[in-house]
Amino acid sequence: MRNQTLLILSILIIILLAGCSAQEQTTQIIKKTQEKPKVTVEETAQKTTQEITQEKQTVKVETTEDIIAKKPEPTVKIESTPPQIPEKIQELITKSKTKIKSYQYLLSEPPENRFLNTYFVKGNKIKIKIFEENAYKIGSYYDTVYLDLEQKTATARCENERRCNYAGDDYTRKVFEADYDEFITKTPTSWLDDLNNAEIIGPEVVDGKSAIKIKSTCGSKIIEMWLHITYGVPIKVAITASGMPTETYRYSDMAFNHLKDSDVAPAFTTSQY
Repeated sequence: MRNQTLLILSILIIILLAGCSAQEQTTQIIKKTQEKPKVTVEETAQKTTQEITQEKQTVKVETTEDIIAKKPEPTVKIESTPPQIPEKIQELITKSKTKIKSYQYLLSEPPENRFLNTYFVKGNKIKIKIFEENAYKIGSYYDTVYLDLEQKTATARCENERRCNYAGDDYTRKVFEADYDEFITKTPTSWLDDLNNAEIIGPEVVDGKSAIKIKSTCGSKIIEMWLHITYGVPIKVAITASGMPTETYRYSDMAFNHLKDSDVAPAFTTSQY
């Protein structure tokens, strides 16, 4: 009987010890779960700095340049315009620039509208043989003017020996100053330089020469030209304003590509000219 009692006591003690051990283990697990890791101030500051840096990298602030770059470019509509000068007229203009090396002509221009002076043109030099009037004054008379288109200068000379030599005085060696603006006038080729629009009217004959008549506008003026069929330069130009003819230029006795440099230069020069 005593042995049974001891056995029962032993079993109860074992059960009690096992329960305490289990309870202690459970308590330790709960404590570990509830415990939070200790975070220092330095770690918190470092974490905050990293988070701010990451936010700056993630959020991009748009600048003015970014906004302008994202703004769509305005669409520009380019309208094609028809050529202002027909191909046939362009061909004639090309002829005047490539086929003509020099030329001469007799000019009729306003206000006299008579064929008076003869022009010799080569490069940027022009010689003008002035129409000889019946009356003239010895010593102050000249019959030839030389123009330099590049320098925009003019000089005059008396080259007719019959009129430039009198009573032993030779005036052929005298140089007269001349007004460039008084003697410069439109050459046939210069009319084409100012041409920016034109239409073809049709073929016509002027002074026995075959020509193509064209018409252009310049502001309120209408300019009609008759272009030489072979060399492309105008042989006649008529200007109309407000429906009334105002100016007419005629180029007669035209000759091409026979002049030398000496034909448009004075026979002698001085220290001044």
